[in-house]
Amino acid sequence: MGIGHELETIRKLRGLTVIDICNAMNLTEFEYHHIVAYNKRPTVYQLIMFISATRHSLESVK
Repeated sequence: MGIGHELETIRKLRGLTVIDICNAMNLTEFEYHHIVAYNKRPTVYQLIMFISATRHSLESVK
């Protein structure tokens, strides 16, 4: 599972909208969908903000 797929799975699991995640990660919807669809790696800041917003760890970050 890639990072984009994991982000999307956690977002759905926590019941958050795409807008909620985009606001937390300081992204546009286009940029978020690009991360999910093409497995583009988010910045460290964006990953920290995602974890903070969802209160869920990421398995693919090592």
